[in-house]
Amino acid sequence: MSNIRIFLLSPFEDLQVGDDISFLFVRNDGSTVQRWRDFSRTSRFNQLRFIRIPSAPARIQLRFEVFTITGESFEWSGSTPLIIP
Repeated sequence: MSNIRIFLLSPFEDLQVGDDISFLFVRNDGSTVQRWRDFSRTSRFNQLRFIRIPSAPARIQLRFEVFTITGESFEWSGSTPLIIP
């Protein structure tokens, strides 16, 4: 992998559809997905934590884009579990 981006597919709080919200997801080591560039020691599975607490219960629609060092890209869409403030 060479890069990961996470985009909103539905509005969330003050963020708009299409916004890159990679900065709102944190890895176990405390770094945000937006700043994650060294994938050399990445395990096969990674856990991300969403760091923004919504003002009301919300389920966020997202699109993930993963880029490889060979130039390929993969994307998939999904939604978060219900986030309760």
